[in-house]
Amino acid sequence: MNPLFFSLLSIICQVYAALAALRLIRLTGRTWAWFLIASALLLMIIRRLLALWEILFYGMSPLEVSTELVPGRWKMTMATAGLPPR
Repeated sequence: MNPLFFSLLSIICQVYAALAALRLIRLTGRTWAWFLIASALLLMIIRRLLALWEILFYGMSPLEVSTELVPGRWKMTMATAGLPPR
């Protein structure tokens, strides 16, 4: 289990979700709702970047890694559940 891989994958998924929320502002016209969702996702991206910084430069104990990766996996699952089939 590589914490660097899962952190990067989580950041990529959250950026994709934030961009999708910003795009939905234009499509649906629900400015405030999608703006708040995109803002929350931006805060999660910042949190994940800080965790990635800590992994890269300071190292983390296995307990800290597991507490960071469980929410990341849940967010990735929720983000991919909403993707349309191709």
